[in-house]
Amino acid sequence: MSSALLGTSCGHCVGGSPASCHSDSVPGRTKYSSVFSVLTLGHRHIHMLAPEYGLYKTAMPGAVLVTENARHVLQLNKDQAAMFVTKMDEMAEQAGWRKKTTDRLAGVTEANEVYVKPRVA
Repeated sequence: MSSALLGTSCGHCVGGSPASCHSDSVPGRTKYSSVFSVLTLGHRHIHMLAPEYGLYKTAMPGAVLVTENARHVLQLNKDQAAMFVTKMDEMAEQAGWRKKTTDRLAGVTEANEVYVKPRVA
């Protein structure tokens, strides 16, 4: 899958590493370490799943991450949307998230993927 499809940066980083670019954002601030119990992420920011962005660090053990998949991205066909989810799953797993495959949360549609931070790391 091309990095252009997922986006490898947020558009605000110029010539720096993702970690240094986002050092002043929520994932980059130590005071936000392990404080969030629920997080959401739109499809344009899926690159933030990658470990180097530190999103995982902001979640407390047992936290839920609801991410928008590519189901309603009109430019993608069904195969591309499925590849998008596969890449999301890979990035989430590399960062330490575990995909929730049972008991879909109330209000969470098929246009979202749900991941959980394990209670014991």
